[in-house]
Amino acid sequence: MAPKRLVILSTLLLAGLALADVQLESELLPEVDLEAADELAAEEDARDLRLVESPVTASRMADVIVNNIVNTLKRVGKAQSFMLPRSLSGSVPFDTDSGPKAIWFELSNVEYTNLGSISRSKAATFDAEKHRMMGTFMFEGLGVTADYKMNIPAVGIAPASTASGKVRSVADTHFVDYKFMTDANGLPLDILQWRSRKGKFTYVGETGMNNNKYKPIFEAVLKDGSVSALDSFVSRQLFNIFKRDIMGKMVLEK
Repeated sequence: MAPKRLVILSTLLLAGLALADVQLESELLPEVDLEAADELAAEEDARDLRLVESPVTASRMADVIVNNIVNTLKRVGKAQSFMLPRSLSGSVPFDTDSGPKAIWFELSNVEYTNLGSISRSKAATFDAEKHRMMGTFMFEGLGVTADYKMNIPAVGIAPASTASGKVRSVADTHFVDYKFMTDANGLPLDILQWRSRKGKFTYVGETGMNNNKYKPIFEAVLKDGSVSALDSFVSRQLFNIFKRDIMGKMVLEK
C-alpha cells in the first residue's frame, strides 16, 4: 500500500501545482535606486519625456513611455541584467493523511536578463470621454536564473528529500496590460490597472536533481517559482519606475 500512496501523492501534487499555489513568503524585491543619476542623464530624460508629434496618438504615447522605461533602466545599469541582492523563498502546501505539509524552496543569486526588451505589444487606444488610455506592453526573451534549494518532508514511509543547484527559465513573451487615467491631452495622470500576464514561458532546466525520485514535482515547483519571481518583478518594479519617473513628468509640446 505504501507505493500506491506515494504514486497518488505524486499525481495530486503534479496535478495541483499552479502559479497561484506558490506562496512567496515576503516581498523581497528591492526598489531600483535612481538617486545616483547625474545631471546630464536627468536632462536627457527630460528631453525624452517630451512628445513632439501633434496630434499625439495613443500608440505614440505608449512608445514614448516605453522609451523612457528603457532609458531609466539603462541609466541605473539594469537594462540587460538585474541581480537581486536577497533571496526569494516560498512554499507549495499540500494535504496528507497526517496533516498539511509543504514543499519549501529558496531562490538566491536571482538574475533577470534582457529587461530592456520591453516594447508596445499592440496599438494603444484612447477613450477621450472617460479620459482613459489602454494597451499592452511586452517583454521578449526575459530570462531568470537562480541558485535553488528545496525540500519535501517525509510522508508516511515516503522519505524526505532535498535538492540544490541552478535553475534557468526564459519568458519568451511576458505582458503588462495597463489602463491609465489621462488629462485632456492624453497624458497619463494615474494608473487604473497594471496587470502582469504570462505569455509563452520556457523552463530551460536545472542542475542537481540527478536521479531524485521527486524530480517531476521539484521541477514543477521551480517552474512556478520562476514565473512568480518574474511576475513580482514586473508587477512591482516596473510599476514603480513608471509611477515615479514617468507619470506626471510627460509634457506636450505644441
